[in-house]
This record gives sequence, C-alpha cells and structure tokens, in this order.
Amino acid sequence: MTTQRDTTQVRIKQSTHEQLKAYSEQTGVGMGELIDRVVSLLPLERLALESAVLVKQSRAGTTILEMECEHQHGQLQVVGAEMNWECSRYRRPAHALAGFFRELAGLQEDRVLALMQRWGVYFRDLGEGSQDARRP
Repeated sequence: MTTQRDTTQVRIKQSTHEQLKAYSEQTGVGMGELIDRVVSLLPLERLALESAVLVKQSRAGTTILEMECEHQHGQLQVVGAEMNWECSRYRRPAHALAGFFRELAGLQEDRVLALMQRWGVYFRDLGEGSQDARRP
C-alpha cells in the first residue's frame, strides 16, 4: 500500500533528479561528479538508513557502516585501498562492497556460500555503472 509520504518522497526524488540532470547537461559536469559535489556540501556526519544502519563519514575519508538490532551490533569500515582508489570517498563504500562481494561469491567456496546462505546474504553483479541494471 502506497502512502502519501511515499508518493511525496518519489515526487521529490524525481524533481531533484530532473534538476540535477538539467544542470549536468548545462554545465557538462557528469551526474556522478555532480552528486559527489552536492553530498560534499551537506553538513551531515551521519546518514540514517532504516534506523538500523548508520552511515558515518569521517573527514579523513573512512566510511563506517554501523549496524544494530536487538541481537547484533557491529560496524564495517571502508577505507581507501588498492581496489577502490578510483571512486570518490562518497562512492567508495558502494564500490568496495560490491567488488568484495563479487569476488567473495566468485570464489565458489562451499564454506563461504553456505555461510552466505545461512545468513540470507546473496550478491548479484549488475555490471559496471549501468543505470538500467539497477532496475528490478
């Protein structure tokens, strides 16, 4: 069931995307770089996702994903490394985690696959930077 709030959020996202796209076309700045510029201007140190996962961005470039529920509490840290240097610090966590899980699942190691299945964690590689690949 779609709520009024959901509908409003979708409209805001579409409007913002259209404005960014228009600005990108006018200035010749790519959408990815433009989004990075906008995010870098935000005064947010913590972005809440579903209140169970907090994304914290340090000034030094470390991204901390803090995950918590009634039964588990931990954090995952993403720092600049050999395989993720090419992305901006705001996109680095997505690049690093997608690459890590692609390689981990690609090992086809029975113990790894069983562990992923046990926890209900699956990874599907959608390709490099394809907007169409992100849509279900």
